Amino acid sequence: MGAWSHTSFGNDTAADFLYDVEEDVDAIEGAVAAVENVAAGGYIEADLASCILAAAELLAAVHGMPPEDYPDGARAIVARLKSDVTLRARAERGVIRILAASELRELWEESDGFDEWAADVNGLIGRLK
Repeated sequence: MGAWSHTSFGNDTAADFLYDVEEDVDAIEGAVAAVENVAAGGYIEADLASCILAAAELLAAVHGMPPEDYPDGARAIVARLKSDVTLRARAERGVIRILAASELRELWEESDGFDEWAADVNGLIGRLK
């Protein structure tokens, strides 16, 4: 059984994404670009949504605003990242899209944990500002 939590790092897809970023930090830019490439109003699948949330958490951490459930592996990644205000703003727009309409939102709406998930995502948006 896979991991499933309302937090950005609390699922298997995010864990896999962290591994990808450990190998190549450009995976963060790739996740942000992938969300941007989904046309306005287009369907953002849950796996991509999980990746952009994890990417955004890393970018927030670079700016001194890590999440409470900050995995140890993320600390080493963040130490290698450079501040990029433009990428952080792009990630914030992606997170806003995930919260507004995405497969991940739909999955959480079908669960008892939607309010926790939405609060966590809104917290991330605040930490990205």
